[in-house]
Amino acid sequence: MRGKDTGIGISHSAIGEGVNADNIKEILRILYKNGYDGVISMECEGQGGPLIEKSLEWLRSTLSELGIPEEKH
Repeated sequence: MRGKDTGIGISHSAIGEGVNADNIKEILRILYKNGYDGVISMECEGQGGPLIEKSLEWLRSTLSELGIPEEKH
C-alpha cells in the first residue's frame, strides 16, 4: 500500500537529497530550540556504503549550520 497510498514506493537517496530535506532541517531546528538533547538516529538501508556516508555528511553539516553541537560518545 505504501506506494499506492502515499506516492512513495521506496527511496534510495541519502538523507538531505530527497524532497523532505527542508522538513528534516526544520524538525532539527524545532527540537533544538525546544531543548531536546537526546539521540538522533538515521534510518538507512544496508550495512554501509555511499548512501549512509552521504546521509551522515549531510546530517553533520546541517547540525553545524544550525549551531547544534554534535556530541560524540
